[in-house]
Amino acid sequence: MKNAFSKKLAGGLLACAAVVSVFAFGGSTAYAEEATSLDITITNSNGKDGSTLRDGKYSTELSYAAGDTITVSSDTDIAGLYIMWGSKVQEWSFTTDTNATAVTGGQNGFLHEYVSLDTVAKQCVITLGANMDVCEIRAYSAGDLPSDVQTWQTPYDRADFLVLAAHADDEILFLGGVLAQYGGEQGLRVQVGYLTQYWEGPYANQIREHEKLDGLWASGITHYPVCMNFEDNYSEDLATAQSQVNYDDVLAVTREMINQYQPQIVVTHDDKGEYGHGQHMLLSKAVTDTVSNPQAGDWDVPKTYLHLWGENKITLDLRQPLTNFGGQTAIEVASAAYLKHESQQYCWFYVSDDYEYSCADFGLYRTTVGADTGNDMMENIVSYDEQDAAAAAEAELTQAAELTQAAELTEAAKTETGSNVASSGNSKNSNSKDTKSGSGIKTVVKVVVVILLLAIILFLGLYIRKVKIERERKRRRLAKMKRKLREEQLAQEKAMYEARRKRQARMQSQARGGRSNEYARYGRNYGSSSNRSRSSSYDRNERR
Repeated sequence: MKNAFSKKLAGGLLACAAVVSVFAFGGSTAYAEEATSLDITITNSNGKDGSTLRDGKYSTELSYAAGDTITVSSDTDIAGLYIMWGSKVQEWSFTTDTNATAVTGGQNGFLHEYVSLDTVAKQCVITLGANMDVCEIRAYSAGDLPSDVQTWQTPYDRADFLVLAAHADDEILFLGGVLAQYGGEQGLRVQVGYLTQYWEGPYANQIREHEKLDGLWASGITHYPVCMNFEDNYSEDLATAQSQVNYDDVLAVTREMINQYQPQIVVTHDDKGEYGHGQHMLLSKAVTDTVSNPQAGDWDVPKTYLHLWGENKITLDLRQPLTNFGGQTAIEVASAAYLKHESQQYCWFYVSDDYEYSCADFGLYRTTVGADTGNDMMENIVSYDEQDAAAAAEAELTQAAELTQAAELTEAAKTETGSNVASSGNSKNSNSKDTKSGSGIKTVVKVVVVILLLAIILFLGLYIRKVKIERERKRRRLAKMKRKLREEQLAQEKAMYEARRKRQARMQSQARGGRSNEYARYGRNYGSSSNRSRSSSYDRNERR
């Protein structure tokens, strides 16, 4: 009777396991419809015109004092708010017409911040907790967000790559292939850090803080960048750069950042500063000094790469189509991402893998895991995600083994107890009852073990389902981003072509109108090496 019951119970549990497995690992997945940007009305308690916050420009902003409120209203249900701040972000809060409990935002300091509402609402009231500026506010309906909405995650606890750039746009111009290839495509933990900020200093320009985020997002980076917070200064040699800042401070912050993120790979600037920028040299020196001389308790970086380093060279293959970017290559992704730095488009620099500042050429400066034999920076490295998955699997196997061992020990103990009772001269009926009792306990133990295993399977299944959903959403966002970036790139190329055509027509007209032979000759020979050198020198001096 009990054996029949046990068999039925085990069969039922196995059937449940099969259903859980199909649910978690197979079948189609339903996704929400795409969210849309809503038509909203913005009302400010300080009386300022709220339409300024809907013009789509980083260059226009409104200033608010602590305690000021911004009311966002829509005739359609609002599921989330997307705020682009115009100053360093501090804590703020909001309530809605469906939830009077204040929700706090700004804890992470994200300059572009998306917040989801617990329940949809038609009105949201934002209360500023400090003096802050706002550039733009958008509201979205429920569904998958458009690709240009930046839903930033906090910086990694541990990073596979720590990519360190001196200035906003350097991470794309010179290191952009790493971002798209290893971060956006392979989904590795790529953490980006900067030497300089643009809130203060001789080259302060808050628009560059926005461009920094736009460029990273277009490269497939979704974890918020970090910054050493030094001021941007231009210099043409390392000595001048060191005179503009305390090098010991730079070295200390570099060491602190490496210890915090425990990168398996660090990638940074050419020790010669690419085109000779002193701050590029300064950051490169700080990185090489840190990794070459780890102090007691410091993280020992397994691999360190320098851009254009002349030894142990590798050349990344950036011409292969990337699935997560709709078939674009890493070069195309980086080129489109660089266009997000609109304030820097006057410079002559560009993204390429076949010119003197190629973003594909690096050298292995230092390694603790062996030399490279190919052109893959991840050679001899096991990603943190793989390490975590292996550790989780080992823990689950250990737990299952412990449960099995406990069941076997319990069964052995009951068997021994039954034998002792039999040897003491108890009657057959007593022996029979004890045997049945031991059998019943054995069945209960087995059921408990099976239930625990099913719980583990269910947890893993739900986790994998969640990962699959997030990957699909990311793929869709990146595909949309790719289409939009391509459209923007084509539009800009067309505008540049038209401007060039008009300029050539104007120069030809001036030449026919009797302009000087010298001016006409300069117009024809603008692309010559001597004139290009003069132009390049001008660009370098003006760039920062």
